[in-house]
Amino acid sequence: MKRKLYKNLGVSVISNLIILVLSLVIPRLFLLQYGSDTNGLLTTLSQIFSYIALLEAGISQATLVQLYEPLKNKDKKQISEVMSISKSYYRKVTSLYATLVVALAFLVPIIIKSDLNYWTIFFCVIFEGAAGVINFYFFSTQTILLNADGKGYVNELTNLAGKTGSYVVKIVLAFTGISIVLIQFGSFAISLCKMLFYSAYMKKNYPWVNYSVKISKKKRLPDRNAYVVSELAWTLFASTDAIVLSVFCSTKMASVYSINNMAFVAINSLVSAAYFGIRYELGKAYYEGIPVYRRIHDSFNAVFMGIITALMGVSVILMDSFISLYTNGVQDINYSYFWLPVFFGLVQMLSWSRYISGNLTGIAGYAKTVSKISLLEAAINVVFSVALVNMWGIYGVVLATVVALPIKVIYTNYVCDKNVMNRRGISTLAKLGVDFIFFGVIVYIRWRFPIVLSNWKQFFICGVGLSIGLSVLGIGIHVLLYPEFKRLIISKIGK
Repeated sequence: MKRKLYKNLGVSVISNLIILVLSLVIPRLFLLQYGSDTNGLLTTLSQIFSYIALLEAGISQATLVQLYEPLKNKDKKQISEVMSISKSYYRKVTSLYATLVVALAFLVPIIIKSDLNYWTIFFCVIFEGAAGVINFYFFSTQTILLNADGKGYVNELTNLAGKTGSYVVKIVLAFTGISIVLIQFGSFAISLCKMLFYSAYMKKNYPWVNYSVKISKKKRLPDRNAYVVSELAWTLFASTDAIVLSVFCSTKMASVYSINNMAFVAINSLVSAAYFGIRYELGKAYYEGIPVYRRIHDSFNAVFMGIITALMGVSVILMDSFISLYTNGVQDINYSYFWLPVFFGLVQMLSWSRYISGNLTGIAGYAKTVSKISLLEAAINVVFSVALVNMWGIYGVVLATVVALPIKVIYTNYVCDKNVMNRRGISTLAKLGVDFIFFGVIVYIRWRFPIVLSNWKQFFICGVGLSIGLSVLGIGIHVLLYPEFKRLIISKIGK
C-alpha cells in the first residue's frame, strides 16, 4: 500500500510539473502569434465546455464513493455492477453532449464579443467539444475505477502523454502561423490515442469487469443528484468569470483574466495532483474508524493548507514581475492589475479550505445537505459577477467569487468537526484563520516592499528560494496547530 501511495504521489507531482511548464509556454506563444483576442477565445471556450461537462456531474463522484468498499473487500461482482451502472449513465449523456456542442458552435460566435470571424469560432467550438464526446463515451468510467483502486498514477501518465502530445502539436503548428482551427483539430486527434490506450489497459488488467452484468432497474448511484448540484456550484466558480468578461467586456479582457490567473491555476493543479493521487487514503481510513480517520484528516489539512498558503504567497509576491516578463512584446491590452493576484490567491485558499472536509461530507452521507449550500453559493457568485462586472470590470467578477466561497468553507468544516469527528465545531475553522492571517502578512509585505525582477533567471531563483522558505514556515506553523499531525510526524521519526 505504501508503494502504491508513493507511486501515485510521485507520478502525479512530476507529470503535473511537466504539464505546468508546457501550459505556461502555449498562452505566451498564442499571445505573440495570434494576439489577445484568440487567447481569450480559447480561454472562454475551455470554460464554456466545463459547464457542458456538468452533464456527467455526479456520475464520477458517486461512482468513486460506491467503489471504495467493494474494492476493499475485493468483491468483483459488486465492482462490475457499479461500473455497469456508471457506464450506462455516461452513454446516456454523450448524445446530449454532442447535440449541445453543435448548438453552441452556431450560437457562441454570435454571443461573445470577438474580432475573429464566425466560422473560425464555429470550428474551434466543434473540435473543443469533440474531445469531450470521446472522453465521455469511451473511457470516463475506466479512469474512475483506476482512481478508486489507488492506480491514479496510470491516469496521470496517460494524461501527461496526451497533454504533452497536444502541446507539442500546438507549438509546432503555431510557429507555422497556421489557422487556429487546424491547431484545435490536432489537439482533438490526441483524444483518439487515449481511447485506444484505455481499451488495451482495461483488457489486460481488469478483464473480469463485466459491463453486461444484470442490474436491477431500481438500482442507482446513491446521492448522484446531490453531487450534480455540488459539481455545478464548483464549475460556476471555476468558469463563470471568463465567460462573463467575454460577454460584457471582450475576449481580450478574458485573456487578461486567464494570464493573471495562470500561475495560481498551475500551482493549484500541481498540488491537486498530489492530493487526488492519495485521496483514496481518506476513504480507506474512514472505514477503519473515526479515531484513525481523524489523524489522517488533520494531517491532510495540515500538509495541503500549509503548502497552498505558502505557494499562494509566493505567487502574490512575484506576480508583478511575472506579468511584466510574460507579456513583454504584447501591447494590444494592459495586463497589469495590482489587486488581481490577491483575489486569485484568496480564491485558491478558500477552495482548499474545504477540499478535505468536502470529501468527508460525501463519504459520511452529507452530500444532499451540502448540495443545498453549494446551490446557494453558486447563485451568489453568478448574480454578483454579472452585477459587479458593470461596476468594477475584471475586479468585480473575481471579487464575486471571493465573497461567495466562505459559505461552504464554514458549513462543511463545522459539520465534519461537530457531527462526524465529534469535536468542537470551530476547531478546524480557527486553524484555517491562522492561514489567512499568514497570507495577509505576505500581501502587506508585497505592498510595502514590491519586488521587481528584470529577467527569468532572477525570477526562477527568487521563486525557488521563496517557495522553500515559505513552505517550511507554513508546514512548521501547522505542526503547532494540528496535534494529530505533530504526533504522526513524531511517530514516523521514532520509527
